[in-house]
Amino acid sequence: MFRGLVNVVPEVDDAGTTVLMDAFKGSKRAFDVFQADVDRVICVKHRADAIKKILGAKDAKTALDAIYAKTPHELEMAKSRFSKKVQSYMGKTPDDEQYPCLNNKIGHHTTSQGAESGNKSNLDFRTSHFGDVLGLADKIVFRFDGRKKDALEWSDDMPPKRLKAIKKELDWSSSILPNQVKILNSKQVLVTSNVEGRSRYLVNLRAARDGDRKNMCDGIYCSDFCRHFFAACRVINKPFHTTIPRKQTSASWRAAYEKCASPRLPSSAEIEAYKHLRDESLCLPPVLKARTGRPSKHKRHKGAIEQMNDRNEKTRAKKKQRRR
Repeated sequence: MFRGLVNVVPEVDDAGTTVLMDAFKGSKRAFDVFQADVDRVICVKHRADAIKKILGAKDAKTALDAIYAKTPHELEMAKSRFSKKVQSYMGKTPDDEQYPCLNNKIGHHTTSQGAESGNKSNLDFRTSHFGDVLGLADKIVFRFDGRKKDALEWSDDMPPKRLKAIKKELDWSSSILPNQVKILNSKQVLVTSNVEGRSRYLVNLRAARDGDRKNMCDGIYCSDFCRHFFAACRVINKPFHTTIPRKQTSASWRAAYEKCASPRLPSSAEIEAYKHLRDESLCLPPVLKARTGRPSKHKRHKGAIEQMNDRNEKTRAKKKQRRR
């Protein structure tokens, strides 16, 4: 497959060329056969999303502690708390391919900044563009230009998808009154909440500035921007987007697209120049055949914050019944 890719795009064989791809089965072995000095860079954000989806909120907590460990010592401490289920799943992937503290080439900074969904957007690629490479390329160029336009015209301080993800916690933070927030020092704020199982939560503003999400709040299920963090930012009179790393804001999202050169379709002269490389024996996969019968129902796995909110709602409902 990669030899066929070089025939179509010879520049792939040059030094410094980057190929973005899904981690499909056999990809590492294929790269080893094709070229031994290929560097693989893994996105830790998508790795963490896969862990949450497969392990669930409870087991994913210890796995994410290992994923976001800053030092090898913190990693070993987190791995010592693995259950058998977590240990079995995490052991399927080599340590240097999933833990950033062991491999400095693992990162999560991408151009999309969470504004795109590849599975839904690429669905038409997999079904209607097989056999028409130029049509597929034209679709990719059109999509990139549209996403770049959205990024440059977006006026909010947070990317749209990220803003949608934190909206519920942002709304819940309004239930925490200013007199329930106590500023301990320039780094820590104590938040008192009467609608949850615990009464006090310690918010670490320095961890938020460093991008250390797991230590932003000491709540068990507060692994991301939570209501306590938003309430603390509101009391200290500081917009929350100014207390987090710039790479998580819309400014970084726009800057990433501004640095990227827009892809273009090859000209007729370029197509003619590489026409001799065409191999009739190479072809794209066939169009996917639609499944017959009744469609299966896919249940979406709830995130850790959604599960925490469900538990809190059940707890409040039980308290109301007891009061009655």
